[in-house]
Amino acid sequence: MLKTGVAYHDVRSIRHVREDLEDMAAHHCNLVVHTFSETDLSFYTRAMREIVRMSKDLGLEVYIDPWGVGGIFGGEALSAFIGNHLDERQITASGKSVPAACMNSDGFRAFMKLWIETAAEIGADVAFWDEPHFYTGDWTGGQRSWACRCQTCQKLFEQKCGRSMPHRLESDVVEFREATVVNFFTQLCEHARTCGLKNALCVLPEQDTLHGVTQWETLAAIPALDIFGTDPYWGIFGKPLESYCREKTREAKRLCDKYGRELQMWVQAFLIQEGKEDEVMQAAEFLYDEGARNIAAWSYGGGGCMVVRSENAEKVWENLGKVFGKLHKR
Repeated sequence: MLKTGVAYHDVRSIRHVREDLEDMAAHHCNLVVHTFSETDLSFYTRAMREIVRMSKDLGLEVYIDPWGVGGIFGGEALSAFIGNHLDERQITASGKSVPAACMNSDGFRAFMKLWIETAAEIGADVAFWDEPHFYTGDWTGGQRSWACRCQTCQKLFEQKCGRSMPHRLESDVVEFREATVVNFFTQLCEHARTCGLKNALCVLPEQDTLHGVTQWETLAAIPALDIFGTDPYWGIFGKPLESYCREKTREAKRLCDKYGRELQMWVQAFLIQEGKEDEVMQAAEFLYDEGARNIAAWSYGGGGCMVVRSENAEKVWENLGKVFGKLHKR
């Protein structure tokens, strides 16, 4: 069965959300990725429970996304955790405390378990782990520097490697950081599964040392993972549309085939320039041609009402519906 859908983060007004969900169904979506930020967790849990119920009533499978939670997941949402728990933040190699939670922090791991339990309570089907990454500063206008070198990470590194953690991003530091990400998500996926959720992981398309994972395979191999994929957003990464979509789909599919995961690939449907709206249709077809049968787009309505809204968002959304309908017929 082909799965097609979009991410949704627009509003929490039940009346307006209902209209948007019906619009998704009319655009041939059968899944929705609802963002569930720290603000949602604190103030909109009751509304989110109703939104999830409405989504399912319309035949939409519900993924739930820790959008911007702790500053380590993708998304523009702000994190209160990193403001209220300064001792749980990542520390750069230069000794600066930065707006991102440390993945080795017991406090943050406990907070994420609460997030998982609440996501399950409101009725979600899948925990969607969205672009996990270490802080680097390049996305927030800060100084580009690696993290985390907090006291907890230094202690764990010394126990593992038998020496003090250096200030340079040496090979054993890279290995330690990657092991941190794998351990963190192994724990989260296991907890989500005990709460009745499936696990989907979307990794960044570029495998680099600064953002934390140079080998996707270490994450694709997590036993409690069900769905694996990436988001080859050609426009924001400045890549050739066809080759980027095809190559990244092949890389992800190889790992899904090896470890028995469902492949999910993402289409860029935000920040699309005027006159390039057809690219979203081309991208979806390239992903499908390379074997993806779970294809989602970020985000609803061509970027919603945020600063990342496409220049002609209505056309982007129209084209997305067209290609989803075409792929379902195929």
